[in-house]
Amino acid sequence: MAVQDATETVTAEEAARWAAHTDATQAMRDAINYVLQGARKKSRNIQTFEDVIEHLVQHAEDDGYILDLLSKSGYLTVWQIDTNKSAWQYDDDLIAALPREQCEDYCRNTLKDEEAGPNRYIINRGQFAGLSKQFGLSSFERLFELFDLLAAMHRQRVAVATRWLQSNNLLAATPDKLLVPHSPEWFAAQQLWDPPKAAQTEFIIKAAGRVHAASMHRAFSLTALCSVPATFHQ
Repeated sequence: MAVQDATETVTAEEAARWAAHTDATQAMRDAINYVLQGARKKSRNIQTFEDVIEHLVQHAEDDGYILDLLSKSGYLTVWQIDTNKSAWQYDDDLIAALPREQCEDYCRNTLKDEEAGPNRYIINRGQFAGLSKQFGLSSFERLFELFDLLAAMHRQRVAVATRWLQSNNLLAATPDKLLVPHSPEWFAAQQLWDPPKAAQTEFIIKAAGRVHAASMHRAFSLTALCSVPATFHQ
């Protein structure tokens, strides 16, 4: 399944700047440095990107200024460098055309990394989902949209790698693992994906449990008083 909306509109100047880059890691460093240099005009205490986030929490009036830095730095679009260079990672037909040994190493490493724990895109998505809902700032909303897209693209990479291994008889097909709603595993996954929703759901369930317990207690009390059998449905 192709990832929807996997492109961003950029200016001619920005496109030319990224076209000159062959190293996405260095491009990201440049983008972050641009944001930090601009943010330090608002506060000399800002040293890291995390400090920028904390500054926004404390100074919502700088939201528009920081959003402009994020846009002009290329931070929101630098991911396209790797995507354009490695389109085969997202497409079953393109990866199938590559040498088998190269594909096998890549696919196995991709799944091995996935087993190590939640990837940074999902973690960041969850964090900005919470910040966006709590503070309502455009910068947080834009960063949430960015990591929402990157998390979806990561899932696409893992899916393509899995299908390649399976189609080449290097990995047995396994049924999708379905999480039981409201189980500990479900809450753990939800806490990463959407912390506010997880907290809200947990609160509602606990509240419903208290109401249910109170109703049960009252019903049993009435039964004892009236000596009438009662039937309760879960």
